[in-house]
Amino acid sequence: MLKQVFFALLGTAIVLLVDLRAPSAQAMVSDLQVYTWGYGGLGNQQQVCKKIAVRPHSFKFKVPERLPAQLQSTIVSDRFCASSAPPIARTR
Repeated sequence: MLKQVFFALLGTAIVLLVDLRAPSAQAMVSDLQVYTWGYGGLGNQQQVCKKIAVRPHSFKFKVPERLPAQLQSTIVSDRFCASSAPPIARTR
């Protein structure tokens, strides 16, 4: 009986040590989406509501503090930016 308890505790300790030392799995990071006002394009003076999506890449990067990402900007309906006022256009 004591032998079984000893081996059960030993097995639990080994599993916990391996689990804590093993690198964690790369968790799936969902895209960050931000709605903001911006210009429709280069040379365009019209301000539109844009959805900016940031999609992190899953491969390892040389600098661990930085994570490569892909940015995607899409013009969307103004109702998505209703909670923030469009910036005031400067006149020259």
